[in-house]
Amino acid sequence: MRFAFKPVIFILIFLISLEFFFHLYHRYYRGFWSFFGSEVHRVTFSQEVDDRRKFSLKRNFKDDLYTIDENGFRINYYKKGNKNSSTKNICIIGDSVPFGFGVSDKETYPYFLQQIYSGENIRIINGAVPSYNFRQSIDRWEIDIKPNVNCNVIIINAANDISLMHRFKENYNTDITWVNRRLSNQIQKKYFATPIYFKRLKEILFSKLNKSQEQKKWDLNSKEYKDLIKKNIQVFEDSFSKEIKKIVVNSSIPTIVIPINLCYYYTLPLIKSAESCKNFSNYSKVANQWGYSVLKVNEFLLNQSANKNIFFLDMVKYFENTVRKEDKYIDFVHLSKLGAKIYAKKIKQLLEEENLL
Repeated sequence: MRFAFKPVIFILIFLISLEFFFHLYHRYYRGFWSFFGSEVHRVTFSQEVDDRRKFSLKRNFKDDLYTIDENGFRINYYKKGNKNSSTKNICIIGDSVPFGFGVSDKETYPYFLQQIYSGENIRIINGAVPSYNFRQSIDRWEIDIKPNVNCNVIIINAANDISLMHRFKENYNTDITWVNRRLSNQIQKKYFATPIYFKRLKEILFSKLNKSQEQKKWDLNSKEYKDLIKKNIQVFEDSFSKEIKKIVVNSSIPTIVIPINLCYYYTLPLIKSAESCKNFSNYSKVANQWGYSVLKVNEFLLNQSANKNIFFLDMVKYFENTVRKEDKYIDFVHLSKLGAKIYAKKIKQLLEEENLL
């Protein structure tokens, strides 16, 4: 009878070993232990608001990395220079890139821009909110900034419409936000409740063989993908054209638009170029999907600079002409300290060239 347990014991040992192997595999390629889950969707400094933005930043929030001031903006250490002269304000709105997600208060490009103007009466307002799309960013200016701050120049840097149009596909519109994820207090599902080896084996052994029709529709080169993306991009463009008028026409504020600038080189084959990006495995499945739409949205933003009071700062073109682009990022999307310094320098250069202050 006891010999009958040997195969059972062997199978259990085998499954436990296999489970451990895949946790190691997950840790190596995803950057975190699977049984702890990922906190990528948890944003502890967000709170619900009663308007169409759905969420914003908590006032007077502070942790080891982020500080939100009493006005709900990321702290930027402004010190007035000449007390006898008025202060000019550069208001930066957008998503997690200008906010400086993943880096400290003194490693964001609004902070470095503030340091460039140290001693001058030029204040940089970091009004960006992680996960905001373009429409939310305009609302942020209209609701939280405009009533309290006279912006001499506005800088907008938002990319989340790209992720939203790919996530919601046929259902995408500019009223859709990431509110459900960003206000969640729960981290992603913990894997220790369910063994992961079946899922990992499927990913490794059958991902290419079992490509679903839904995946095929979203292949970069498929007609279905491009038709749907063209439709979603048109929705974005219509919203952009309507919302941006609130700033550049109704309020006559010069506005700098910064394109979507991801880690990889746009002029090289995406997958090959993106392999050097930190934690690229976390983004590899969406990278191909985003490629076409990113190019089209950036092309649209560039064309908008033909309109009065809209200026296009082509950081993509600048980064394309540098070596080791990946050093300017902490991951596939967000800027490192080096990348942030370069952004600040190029913004100042454009402000001077166009005499915007």
